[in-house]
Amino acid sequence: MHRRVSLLLASLTLVACGAAGTAPAAVAGPTEEPPALRYGVRPGEVVGRKTDQYEARHVADGVRVPYPSLPPTSGPHWAVPVQWSTYDTFQPWERTVHNLEHGGIVIVHNGLTPTETLRLRDLVFSLPSSNLRKIVLMPFPGLQGARVVLTAWAWESRLQGPDEEAIVKFVKAHYDGPDAPEPGVP
Repeated sequence: MHRRVSLLLASLTLVACGAAGTAPAAVAGPTEEPPALRYGVRPGEVVGRKTDQYEARHVADGVRVPYPSLPPTSGPHWAVPVQWSTYDTFQPWERTVHNLEHGGIVIVHNGLTPTETLRLRDLVFSLPSSNLRKIVLMPFPGLQGARVVLTAWAWESRLQGPDEEAIVKFVKAHYDGPDAPEPGVP
């Protein structure tokens, strides 16, 4: 009986290692954690800079709003927001401010290399898998003083590049946040 068990174990070892005695193929390890799960916001941690808050009211489509700062973080806006998505072209502020009103995040960029732009897009595309779907990403050719700016209602964060940790923490801290007039609205 003992001899049979030994032969069986030897046979299983040869099968596992291959007849030539090579090592078995590596077993894939755990997949890398998505960015949204890698970074957390500590209780009491302030992420971004609080900005002045302006009235959330609708103006007629086509009416331009003279926002006091760009990108805007609050204020009057058109009745229809843009779709939650990534864009290759600039979208009107009057639409994206409506997205902010609904508790979403608008990320603008300018002057990024193609590699940095791809990194930023990949990060934004990875966030919906973590139920962070309300994000608009778009270029803003007039952006000054930063290369990436994240905005939420009455909040902003200015970055010199696509800083994964800073972006994820900002999104987590302000997504459907209490400052938004209509959090939870799709």
